[in-house]
Amino acid sequence: MAGPADNDAVLQAMQRMHEAQQEYNRLMQERLDRQENVGRLAIGAPPPPLRPGTVADFRRLGSDTFAGTETPLQAEQWLVKTEQLLKAARVPEADRVDVVSIQLTDLAHLWWTNEMERLGVPATWDMFTEAFMDKFFPETAKFEMERRFTNLIQGNRSVDDYAAEFTRLSRFAPALVADEATRARRFKMGLDFSILENVVSLRLSTFGEVLIAAREQEIVQKRRKAVQRSSQTGNVSSGKPSGGPIRKPAQTSTARTQPYQTAPVTKNLVCDHCSKPGHLRKDCRILHGWCLRCGSKDHRVRDCPQTAT
Repeated sequence: MAGPADNDAVLQAMQRMHEAQQEYNRLMQERLDRQENVGRLAIGAPPPPLRPGTVADFRRLGSDTFAGTETPLQAEQWLVKTEQLLKAARVPEADRVDVVSIQLTDLAHLWWTNEMERLGVPATWDMFTEAFMDKFFPETAKFEMERRFTNLIQGNRSVDDYAAEFTRLSRFAPALVADEATRARRFKMGLDFSILENVVSLRLSTFGEVLIAAREQEIVQKRRKAVQRSSQTGNVSSGKPSGGPIRKPAQTSTARTQPYQTAPVTKNLVCDHCSKPGHLRKDCRILHGWCLRCGSKDHRVRDCPQTAT
């Protein structure tokens, strides 16, 4: 007696035969269509309408399977891409559920089998997408994306990686990026402080302007670090050893070496204006317009006498 594995092998073989037959029929139909088009063009008649797409057309475009173990964002992206491929393959809307259900595997296949039994009627494409999003991208996942955006800062990411994550998550919190100026300001305040201190005084009103300025500051910092590493190993700009003893970098003032804070850094101190740890709103240099480098109230960071020369 054949076991479940044998039955699966038979079903897969039958599916491959069915797809091969569909591909053969498609090629033959295209050949006939070309011949018919030649005749129509000869007599000046318009070409016939495009034929509907099939499973083979859909899979030829590189459609992916979905197992049901993906993250909510991956699930959403799979559905968006799948719908785009269905349109590109010209699959009729009435056939889309049947075509896409073939791409469901493992947990997703079991879920859709049970869902069809629960529905009790043939599912439309709208019914499928609604049920899919409820299962694999529920409201709780959307709230989590909104929370992640609210707390998003650059951290150890590059500027471009931070910008990509900002763009990806911002659509889940539209109220926090209601206009371009608000969007630019929130992105700017999430930048790493070493970049923020050189960007915050610039009058930038769009997300794109802030992104360009942040990239430029990141490049400057990388070059400065490269020069410092080169000097510490005794190399001059020509690449030859200097021949002298390696000197330790001169000690700088406390205000230049310590990060921006007016109180000991603790996890419980977070400014509700700039969202940076280590101080409260009453001590926020950004809010009060104090120098971001030394904390003086008499000048801004660009005029700070402690600025490195």
